Order: sequence, then C-alpha cells, then structure tokens
Amino acid sequence: MKRPTPAKTRVRWGLIPALSPLLALALAACDPKPEVALPDNVAATALFESLHQGIYRAFAQREEGAIYDSLSDSVSGELLDQIYQQVYDSLVARQHGDVVSEIISVDTVEVEITEPARNDPENGPTFLVRAIWEVNSVAEHEAHRHLRSNQYEGLYRVTYLPQGWRIVADRILRQRRLGDEWTPTSKAPGSRDAS
Repeated sequence: MKRPTPAKTRVRWGLIPALSPLLALALAACDPKPEVALPDNVAATALFESLHQGIYRAFAQREEGAIYDSLSDSVSGELLDQIYQQVYDSLVARQHGDVVSEIISVDTVEVEITEPARNDPENGPTFLVRAIWEVNSVAEHEAHRHLRSNQYEGLYRVTYLPQGWRIVADRILRQRRLGDEWTPTSKAPGSRDAS
C-alpha cells in the first residue's frame, strides 16, 4: 500500500506557482542599475561636498586598511586606486621623516553643478560638478613647521553605484598657493578625467 503524501508537502508544492510573481519581483530588485531618486542641484551640491571632504579625511588615517576603507566611502573605480596610492605615498613619506604636509582643513569655496543629475544610459544616475576649494596644511621640515594654503579648481563626475553615490572621475584644472597667481596643471599621461 502506498503511503499518502503529507498535506504539508502538498501545500508547499502548491504555493510555487503562486510565489512566481514574488520571485520575479525579487529578481528585479537585484537589477544592477536600479531606479534611484535623482538629487536636485541643492542636494547634489551637499552630496558632492560630503564625498569630497571624505577624500581628505583619508589623509588623516595611519593604516593601509583604514586609508582604503575611508576612501571607498567617497570614491570608486580607478580613481579609488589612484587616490589611495597618493595617500599611501604621503603616509610612507611621513613615516620616513620626509618633508610632508599635514592637512588641517579643507574649505569649499564654490561648487557648481555643471550637468544636473540624470540617468545616463552608459553610467547610470550621474551628475557633473565644478568645484573650487582650499586646503590648509602645515609643512614640516627638519627644524620648523609653517602654514601652507593652496587653492584648487577641478571637475568631478559623481555616479550612483550599488554601494551608493561615489566620485568616479576627476580632473584638476588649476591650482595655486594662496597669494600667488593661478597655475594651470599639466595633463599628465594617465591623468583622471571627469568629462
């Protein structure tokens, strides 16, 4: 005599067709380019300023992992690796007693959203920014320290990724030591481009 299938099992198998629409919704939620609310220019400016400040917070870190983690909260892709190397090089210089600058503050002078947030077919949700900012630091030499202030202008691309909004490209347009005239930066091979 054949043993009957328990009712509990029959019910579970009976639910599979009913769960199919829910499964389809769950899989749609895993879409790598989900619809995201695009920030207006005011929100995009605040978002950029927070991400940009995060880059400089990484310079205060003393360990490799902490540097990388701090940077990855603000930047992504090739830019993350490039900036990480710059921060790491400054950490090594500090440890070897070379002339280094310790950042005291980073002050935003101007932020302009040059291309409002939009859903770019290639990059997903993205916006472009032009910014001017000042970096105040203390330069340490063998026997003395002095304050140094530099001003920079640059372009940035901010894109929404699975981990959230991140700066993915930049191009420094010009820089100057405060009190000096603007000096255009040369675009070296492998330089980052936000356009």
